[in-house]
Parts: sequence; structure tokens; C-alpha cells
Amino acid sequence: MNRLRFWGAWLCFFCATMLIVCKVAISSDLLFLNSLASDIFQAHGAWRDWKLTTAPAYVPDMALYFFAFTFLPYVGARIFFVTVCQAFITLGLSLWLARKIKPQLSTSARVLIVLIAALVSLVAANSNIWLYFNSNNNHIAALVFPLLISGFLLDFLARPRKLLAIWIILGGGIATASSAIVVICFVLPVIVSLLCAFFVTKISKKQYGQYAKRIRMAIFAMIASQLFAYALNKMLIYHNTFNGRVPLSLHSIDNSWHKFIKATQVVFLPDNVLSFMLSLIVLAAFMFLLYRLIVSIRSHLRNNYPLRRWASAYAAIKLLFSRDWRFASAGLLLLIVVPLNVAGSILSGGFADIYGYRYFTFPIALALLLAVILL
Repeated sequence: MNRLRFWGAWLCFFCATMLIVCKVAISSDLLFLNSLASDIFQAHGAWRDWKLTTAPAYVPDMALYFFAFTFLPYVGARIFFVTVCQAFITLGLSLWLARKIKPQLSTSARVLIVLIAALVSLVAANSNIWLYFNSNNNHIAALVFPLLISGFLLDFLARPRKLLAIWIILGGGIATASSAIVVICFVLPVIVSLLCAFFVTKISKKQYGQYAKRIRMAIFAMIASQLFAYALNKMLIYHNTFNGRVPLSLHSIDNSWHKFIKATQVVFLPDNVLSFMLSLIVLAAFMFLLYRLIVSIRSHLRNNYPLRRWASAYAAIKLLFSRDWRFASAGLLLLIVVPLNVAGSILSGGFADIYGYRYFTFPIALALLLAVILL
């Protein structure tokens, strides 16, 4: 029965994802990869002649599109192929990370994750929200790579291995090179989370000192990944990617703030039932996680700590080394990534349109995963 439910959910996801073919909107932005592929593979053009943005989307978008270019004759078919691959990769990595956070993940939880992914595909097929490649989102790397590397980091902290460190460095480097938004939506929050955990090992050496070396190695791997990203960009980009962009100023920050407010209003408009439903589910997931965090901290304080000003934050960090340390680690990352991601997008002046919530896909996905695991 459980297997039937699971594969039934996958069937729903497959059908919903196939509907995206109805929402392939070809635009000049979407035609960039086609023009690039045509020039390089057919006209024997030079890569160095092309000007790329700070989000060139090497992986998965460009790699998938170049692959599709070899056997699909039409632009719309190639865009649809890339979009479907993005949806399946996202779901596969979401299930993979959920199992890393909770190794004994129930079938009901897996079914629910697949059904949420099906709803996301329905939203992508029935709205102009920039979720996948079909609507010109070139920041999917800021979702799939954080899902992948988060799982690697959890395994690395449990049992450090050189191969895992190499995968973290390679994955982090390719992710940042593919989309610069990865720095504020994942790399920086991960480093801050690891520093918080390292702080605990220093003040409680007897109890947690064994983790200090693992955390230092994980921090080093994340920093090394950014050096690898820098080297990749030096090899692949032959111009200044920031030329032509609006310079950072108080005006650009103010514009980003107003766009953020407008984008928040847009995602909660009831005009589109499916997108409104998805927004409510995401909001409910965050509220549920906040409630469980408050309950957990209160219980922890009542049993272990005097009520001091710093006790709540300290208790939250100490939960990292509780019996369910994998979930607590992911929870701490979410607690840090949300303010850093939102603030970074606004203060950088990069939140420039009403579809800017595409910059927050990783914290949204992580919140949904954690909420499902807790149910």
C-alpha cells in the first residue's frame, strides 16, 4: 500500500510537470542559450566573444541545453526538456536531502514531498512566477546545489572523508560560478552556521571538543569552493560581468526594498489559486517551524539553563549536538539563511523585479522539507 501511494504521488508529479509545456514562453532572454549554442556548435564561433552575466547558469541550465541542442530540433522543445530536467533534479535532491536529515524518513513524508513538488510544477504551468527555465529563471543552481551540498556537509560532519570534501569544493565552486546569488543564499549562511557550532565546541571542550576539527575542515572546504569558483570564472569569462549593471547606492537599495514588498504582495494575491495555495503552504511551514523552535527552546531552558538574556540563543546552538543533530543542524542553517538571504538580496540592490522570490528558493525548500519531517 505504501509503495502504491509513493508511485501514485510520482505519477501526479509527472503529469503536473508535463503540463509545463503549456507555459513555455519564448522570449529574447530565453533565446540566449540557443543563440550561444548555435554560434558555437554550428557557426564555429568563439566562446570568448560572448558576454555572460553574473548568473551564466553553467550547470544545470547551460549543460542541459547544450545536450538538448544535439537532438531536439526546436527551441520550445529544448526549453521544455531543460525545464522538466530541472523539476526532476529538484525533486530527486529534495528527497535525497530529506533522507540525509532524517535517515528513517517515513513513506508518508516522502509522498508529501513529492506531492508538494507536483504542486510546484502546477504553479509553474499555470503562472508567470519564475520557478523554472520555462519562465526565464536562471538561478536554479541556487536551489539544486545547496540541496546537494547540504547533504554532503551532513555526511562530512558525521564522518569526514576526503572524497566528500572534494565533492563539497567542486559543487560549491560550480554553484557559485553558475549563479552569484549562491554566496548569500548558501555559502555565507553555511559558514556562519559552522562558526556558531565551532563556538560551542570551544566553550564546551570536554563535551563537544571532538567536533571542532570536523567543523574547521568543513569551513575550509566551503572557503576552498569559493576559490575554485573564482578560478572557474577566470577561465570562462573574458569580460567584466558587472558592466551595465545599476551601481550599488541608497537608491538601488530603496528600489530593492520596494520591489521586495511588491513581490510579497504578488505571491499572496488570490487571483491564481494554485500559486496562492503554494504561498500559504510555505507560510504555514515557516510558522510551524517557528512554533516548534519556541517550544523546544522553552523545554530546553526549563530543564537545563537559568533564564538569562543570552540563554535562548545559546540553547538553540546547543541543540546542534542533541540526539537529532542532523535535523538541528539543518534547522540552524535555516534560521541563519533566511535573514542573510533576504537582507543580502535587498542590500545588494539585486532584488530588481516582482519575481525576486526566485532568490529564496533554497530556504523555502529547506523549510518545507523540515516541516514535512516534523509532521
